[in-house]
Amino acid sequence: MAFVAIANYTQQNYELGYALKFMRIINLVLTAIFGLYGYIAAVLIFILSIVCNKTLSDKSYIYPLLPFNPRQLAKRLLRLRLPEAKK
Repeated sequence: MAFVAIANYTQQNYELGYALKFMRIINLVLTAIFGLYGYIAAVLIFILSIVCNKTLSDKSYIYPLLPFNPRQLAKRLLRLRLPEAKK
């Protein structure tokens, strides 16, 4: 549970955090009812929902990957330092 709490702060999108919480609940329910097949179905539903849905700003949750934007992907993965202000 502590890992999940810390992972929520690493999300780029505030809406994505709520979507992940909702999908975890669906994953637990399907796994409890159907076992391994329920887990596989939950993971497939999870992946499809992230790929197909958009945020409130009309961007995909996996934006730098689809459509591919190498500059934005590098910005999000590398977290480069902000430019210093000139005095």
